[in-house]
Amino acid sequence: MKSANRAMLRTTTRPHLVSQAAPTARYNSTKTPCTAYTQVTHPDAPAESLPPTSTKHILNTYARPPFIATHGKGPWLYTTSSRKYLDFTAGIAVNALGHGDAEFARVMGEQAAKISHTSNVFHDEWAGKFASLLVGLTKREEANEGAFKFVRKIVKERWAESTGKPWDQSPKTRFVCFENAFHGRSMGALSATFNPKYQKPFEPLVPGFDLGVLNDPAALDLVTDLTCAVIVEPIQGEGGLD
Repeated sequence: MKSANRAMLRTTTRPHLVSQAAPTARYNSTKTPCTAYTQVTHPDAPAESLPPTSTKHILNTYARPPFIATHGKGPWLYTTSSRKYLDFTAGIAVNALGHGDAEFARVMGEQAAKISHTSNVFHDEWAGKFASLLVGLTKREEANEGAFKFVRKIVKERWAESTGKPWDQSPKTRFVCFENAFHGRSMGALSATFNPKYQKPFEPLVPGFDLGVLNDPAALDLVTDLTCAVIVEPIQGEGGLD
């Protein structure tokens, strides 16, 4: 999904070829984000001046292309200089309905006209339904953090039942994970995401993670009597395919 930023194509009124930057090392720095996809593909486009607030108060998590989006329609995105882009990023795979979806705008407008916020001090007709959806749609960081905690607790309890020893003496606390996976940016999930670009700024991380290579039988040797779980990302978020 992050790599999809490179696929954002600028369009004009006539078909044209889009130049591609030469391939570079994917993780050439632990301090600065990749900027290959920010290169201008149309030097003829007028320069867009970014207001100071665009860079002063926003965390520089991503290197953003030098244009300002104003509105969109379907897969198309428009900027302050009236340039038209075919948007392959879709808000990093969030805008599944495209930009400016009429039905989405209608429903949001109707709800905003009725009631937009009550906090959790009061019940409303949607909070419970929304909470039920969130349980099934929890993002990866929260899901993984919960999984790490649950599995350590359950395995300790089962170890205690099988050995007759106190659960807090269980040695089965380690996790096996694999390179090229992306499990999240929270501390536990980050500890299972072996990429120095993400890990080094926040070290020391949570101990107890053993790294293997996906599809390598040698990784089986990492599973020992000290292992409580194995975490696998079948489609690896940092393996070149998002």
